[in-house]
Amino acid sequence: MTTRTFTLAELAQVDLAVRIIALTEYADDLAAIGYPLQSRVIHHKAQLVYRAARAERLDPEPRLAPCGICHGVRSCDWTAHQEAL
Repeated sequence: MTTRTFTLAELAQVDLAVRIIALTEYADDLAAIGYPLQSRVIHHKAQLVYRAARAERLDPEPRLAPCGICHGVRSCDWTAHQEAL
């Protein structure tokens, strides 16, 4: 059995899906007790969260690639670059 690790985009999409469900249930509860305008606002927020989840899945952040010379990921070691030249 192999285990699969999720990417950050997939984890964000799952987190946002949980929030969509919670917002939708809250909006339905507001409509049921007589607050139609507030319910509509919450439904709009759920739609925004849905679009954010979709964007996370379709266009994730680029992966960090190490530098070919100094192998730094977030910042390069300039002394290694000068030695390479």
